[in-house]
Amino acid sequence: MSILAFLHNGRSQKKEQTSTLVLLASVPRDDHDRRSELQRDLRSKTHAIDQMEWQLLKEKAKRLGVEFPSIRERPSWWDNDFEEGMPEYAVSYWPNEAGKFGLRKMIKEEQRKNFEWWFTKIILLLSFIIAFVSVIRK
Repeated sequence: MSILAFLHNGRSQKKEQTSTLVLLASVPRDDHDRRSELQRDLRSKTHAIDQMEWQLLKEKAKRLGVEFPSIRERPSWWDNDFEEGMPEYAVSYWPNEAGKFGLRKMIKEEQRKNFEWWFTKIILLLSFIIAFVSVIRK
């Protein structure tokens, strides 16, 4: 899926989430079945949006060469659906808010390093050009 299609899908998910919120607000409090259905729908849409945001964040990190720490390296950055008696292979893991924040911080640090590297190279190049021009003029 292209980035534009991905972003469009994310926007439509946000619109659907908003419309579900509006519906939920308009349903009478005594209509428990309808409210429960809308709350499940809202959770599902919120989860889908979180997954899309996570995919975009992972792709950005990958482009910059930033590696997200594994569960063993940073267990506090991950959540799971483990239940007592559940086999290890059936457990799903996903990054929690601390993990997403940590990855965003790592991405910003890498972007800052890239900017500093390019800035240094451009300044160095400009210095050489200015020195060359001043030597030619003499």
